[in-house]
Amino acid sequence: MPGLLTDALAALGVALRADVNALEIILLLGVMLAVRRGWMGSPRAWRPAFRPATAVATVALLAVGLRLALLPALHVPHPGGSDEFSHVLLGDTLAHGRLTNPAHPMWVHFETRHVLHQPTYNSMYFPGQGLFLAFGQALFGEPWVGVLLSTAALCGALTWMLLGWFPASWALAGGLLAILRIGLTSYWVNSFWGGSIAALGGALALGACARLARARRVSHALLLAAGLVLMALTRPFEGLAFSLPLAVWLLVKCRARLWRIAVPVALVLGLAGAGLAVYFRAVTGSATLLPYQVNQRTYGWPMTLAWQDPPQVEHRHKELRDYYQWELAEHQRLKAPGAAAVELLRKGVLLWSFFLGPALTFALLAAPASLGSRKPRLALWAGGATLAATLLEQSSYPHYVSPATGVIYVLVVNALRYLARHRPGGAKLARAVFAIVVAAVAFRLAARPLGVPLMGPQRQMSWCCASPAPNDRWPFERQLRATPGRHLVLVRYGPSNRMRLEWVYNEAGIDASKIVWARDLGEAANRELLAYYPDRRVWLGEPDAVPPRVRPY
Repeated sequence: MPGLLTDALAALGVALRADVNALEIILLLGVMLAVRRGWMGSPRAWRPAFRPATAVATVALLAVGLRLALLPALHVPHPGGSDEFSHVLLGDTLAHGRLTNPAHPMWVHFETRHVLHQPTYNSMYFPGQGLFLAFGQALFGEPWVGVLLSTAALCGALTWMLLGWFPASWALAGGLLAILRIGLTSYWVNSFWGGSIAALGGALALGACARLARARRVSHALLLAAGLVLMALTRPFEGLAFSLPLAVWLLVKCRARLWRIAVPVALVLGLAGAGLAVYFRAVTGSATLLPYQVNQRTYGWPMTLAWQDPPQVEHRHKELRDYYQWELAEHQRLKAPGAAAVELLRKGVLLWSFFLGPALTFALLAAPASLGSRKPRLALWAGGATLAATLLEQSSYPHYVSPATGVIYVLVVNALRYLARHRPGGAKLARAVFAIVVAAVAFRLAARPLGVPLMGPQRQMSWCCASPAPNDRWPFERQLRATPGRHLVLVRYGPSNRMRLEWVYNEAGIDASKIVWARDLGEAANRELLAYYPDRRVWLGEPDAVPPRVRPY
């Protein structure tokens, strides 16, 4: 019981300590005092005369331009965690014009988390994130460009979605909020984990539904279908939960001439389904067998739903066995009601910190009547279904619930507009909320140069922070890339290694790579690998040394 109480208090503490939430709370208190004392003058009206297409393009281009301008402070990221390396592998595969890679004859040396080696060598994930990474790599030589462009497209799509409900000035304000909270310093744009693509799909689907209620245009039906496809390619489980309320709503609202919606959507979804079947067959050998399922059967994870019994598997490598035991312990822990309640609270705080935070929460609390208006009704249904589906999962990171991102912006913009129109001093408060978000971003950007630590567990998952610290193999990788010749690094973990960042990740074409990372499997097994790579300079990588090191083998 004391342990549960400690965990609960720690989870509640995140709300006050994590990231820049405390700064937002302090600024909000100051703003409310200033409004109450009449220290703030009357705000000027701001109603830009943008055409819808211009507003969307402005937001998308601004998202790209501002993030590129921050490159001196926030450099191009490198993959750090298992999920990121897995997505990058898939992007590299697709960029080379292949759906998958043949199994390597020495694949046992290269086994690692979230990567398949049998029957083919590829990522375990759905191909949506990999497609955008492949686009960035093939056209610009840098997979992160795909992340940047998908996030800019998301900010533009959120603006377009909001134009289905609100005037251009409010839609533009929502798009600018998206740039500030997602497009500059969040891990969605500063890592390879994903999030923006599924959110883009959800915004397109929600915005199309708002327009289809007024006119059954084929163009809007195609945008709805495109949104559904993007969610299916990235977050199919959560995307399905998000899409079901939209489907019911369309059936009720658009019964007349429903075929003008159903036919284009069915054609696009049929083509996408056929493409996925071809991809699955190439990777797993079966059009109905997902790479995700193969990974679960082979390695035992991900253990997604708490009530499912995890598979019992044998692992060849201690590090993979340790990771399985960690997943298993987390899975079993969530079956206890007390631990499940604490985990639910932790998930809620984490999602709140990423999508809302104190400033945007204040807007909702200051205008509670806005939630009862007709505008956000469909968004609330879709968002509630997505959140419920996400909370059933063992882990619930913000990118899991990303299809419902548009819901947050519908609710926030509706609340800010209601506040500005119906509450005394509300226009000042609405503009102050926006100014507080700007101040929070400025603080986030100044924190590292000023030596200010960003507080809170899992701070990298909040809206204000970039990805976790890059994998500590990156400095060695950079040195080896600058060293003439080709290299083989045998990675030897210490006896106490557990749940650390993995070093054994490779490119799609392992044999053609300048650097090959492999597990140290003992002298006899290593001799086979050295014989396979006779022309490479061999190194020993020791992640558990203090500090980590790479030295001649």
